[in-house]
Amino acid sequence: MDESIEAEETVFDENRAFEEQNPAYFRTDLRISLKKNKPKSTRTWALDIQNATNRKNVYGSYYDPTEGEIMTSYLTPLIPILSYRVEF
Repeated sequence: MDESIEAEETVFDENRAFEEQNPAYFRTDLRISLKKNKPKSTRTWALDIQNATNRKNVYGSYYDPTEGEIMTSYLTPLIPILSYRVEF
């Protein structure tokens, strides 16, 4: 922490690499789709919901010089994706 404050950026202790671990990563994805088959083509409507439980998975930690403390960054929240596909 003292070295990070002095450098005003994150400084890692490489001698202690892999001693601490982030909490277990967990993400539930959900997909609902409707497929229509025709003689010359197939059409698909789909709704994908990534991270359906909206869990805050830890990406990492860093030193923030403006706050003067170690902050935690998180991965993406719930993301809905609507798609339409035509196959010939």
